[in-house]
Amino acid sequence: DKLRACAHTTADAPRNLSSASTPPCESCTAARIRKAPHPGSLDTPAPEPGKLHVDIKEFVLSVYGHRYAVFAIDEYSRYVFIEIIKLKSEIVDAIKRIKAAFVAVVATPVDSDGRPLARPRVRWVHSDREGGLMSHAFKEFRADEAIHHSVSPPHDHDLNPIAERIIGVISEASTAIRHHSDAPAIYWPYIVAYATDWHNAMVSGTGSSTADANISPFQRLTLRPP
Repeated sequence: DKLRACAHTTADAPRNLSSASTPPCESCTAARIRKAPHPGSLDTPAPEPGKLHVDIKEFVLSVYGHRYAVFAIDEYSRYVFIEIIKLKSEIVDAIKRIKAAFVAVVATPVDSDGRPLARPRVRWVHSDREGGLMSHAFKEFRADEAIHHSVSPPHDHDLNPIAERIIGVISEASTAIRHHSDAPAIYWPYIVAYATDWHNAMVSGTGSSTADANISPFQRLTLRPP
């Protein structure tokens, strides 16, 4: 703040000094050390919720034996669902719980005359070739629920970009929170869940989506403020 003020309080400081960016805090800097961009472009998604981009991330063993977090990002609203599991084999049950959470919170849209339209449902899951999502159990679940499944090419996680990017954002925030609070790593389920809630409640970019970028993912999905 003092550095930026020099443009107004001294005679020889350049004017563009007033717009100098503030250096990030130590915790944020540490969290961004491994940040890497995912280049490319995406098609414009359908203008309604219901397509989930799914990925799983491994953490250290937590205080209650949990090891993985299953993330599901709604392509249109960019709302993030999260389920904490102990074993990768639990991913199908995690997707079922995420679908139930989607049904519980998604709003019914209305037309210009105020008449209710069809309520969005989970109709499509996109993922990489995670074993649990290629299993017979998941195929049976998709058949029962009429859910389409698409996968990115093998051995290239960068081609599941929406999930990778948002997981990176939440992981970065979680690392900064843990570093700043000096919390033990074994409490990551609470920290990641908090960072996810924070993401869902904040105004954020929508990428290729046509959703309103001036409101939060929570409001895009539920049609009410967080």
